[in-house]
Amino acid sequence: MGVSADLVEPAFQKFCSYYRSVVGKQSKSRDWDEGWQLWCQRELEEHASDDDAPAQSSRRSSSLERWAARKEANENA
Repeated sequence: MGVSADLVEPAFQKFCSYYRSVVGKQSKSRDWDEGWQLWCQRELEEHASDDDAPAQSSRRSSSLERWAARKEANENA
């Protein structure tokens, strides 16, 4: 269950590169875990809206739904 490594690794590299390249307030975070989760959510939503790959879009969408369900369950625990 979850997102495959072939999607996570490029997203992680992009996340790290972005935050290494920015300066000032944008380069700091109070909660890097939450920042990473938000980054992943945006990546999934971006890929889910691609019309070029409906099968992958569906898979990514369901991954996002599973992530949201796990997050909600953790918050309610």
